[in-house]
Amino acid sequence: MSVQVDVIDFKTKTTPSGTHVGLIEFSSPAKTHVEFTLRQYSSAAAIKAAVGKIDYDNGGSTATADALRLAKKHFDQYGVRENVKVAWVITDGQSNRGGNPKIPADELKKNGVEICVVGIGNNINWKEIKDIAAYDCIFDIESYEALLGINERTLELARAEAASKARAQAKARAMARAAAAAKARALARGRALAKARAAMAQARARAMAGRH
Repeated sequence: MSVQVDVIDFKTKTTPSGTHVGLIEFSSPAKTHVEFTLRQYSSAAAIKAAVGKIDYDNGGSTATADALRLAKKHFDQYGVRENVKVAWVITDGQSNRGGNPKIPADELKKNGVEICVVGIGNNINWKEIKDIAAYDCIFDIESYEALLGINERTLELARAEAASKARAQAKARAMARAAAAAKARALARGRALAKARAAMAQARARAMAGRH
């Protein structure tokens, strides 16, 4: 079954220096894998094309914990920027392979990753979904209002990412100014010390000349 989705406009551009998007497909442990990495595509069009080529295979089981562990490894490898990190998980909450998904979810959260979960299907296990998701980032897509909620939450996260990036840039500028000021002070101290040494040398020379 071919999967066709639209990439939400994150408002912050999907570029090498902007929003990054990666995708993990999970079903059985053997078929849980990274479809594309956070650094593989740098435009919304490329991401949409890549997602449109995915052939979904449910593998007969649901290894949500394995997917979350893989997501942590992926964030550790590629998510080194000081920006907001978000994992969107689309599931029915009926995991049955790979152990308790709450454990790797908690590890992701400890690493600063916010987990948002979209519940799908007719038999959703909301307890599991609540265990792995951030308390305010759970969605049921049975209604149009829920889709609007997902879009609004995405925009909030995008704004938070933009604010985080602005803070990082401001911090870098402040550090550069502090470094420049420290260098200027060091140069000034060096000039003052050289001037003092020169004055002392001249004074000693005059004293020596006076004795002769």
